Amino acid sequence: MLNSLTDVKNHLIEAMERLNDDELVQNKTKCEQEIKKAQALSNLAGQIVQLEQVQINEKNMQLQAMSVANKMGYVYKPKDMELVEKKKGLLDYND
Repeated sequence: MLNSLTDVKNHLIEAMERLNDDELVQNKTKCEQEIKKAQALSNLAGQIVQLEQVQINEKNMQLQAMSVANKMGYVYKPKDMELVEKKKGLLDYND
């Protein structure tokens, strides 16, 4: 089971090594099977990388929102990043 991007990378490298095996070229059926398997693995790996990129983008947006709120005088709970309170001593133009 793939649990990390390192696992994905390792499986892709293993697939490349199998495709580079000289004995594989001599067996057409086995070669075609490995090519199909490598294509499927590559497609799945691409999907995993896209999902990881979405998660990275989400975290970046959260950090940007925290930065803006921080500049406005708000603080967040570290655990779930909920807005908790306004820092003391700062003006609030909305009051």
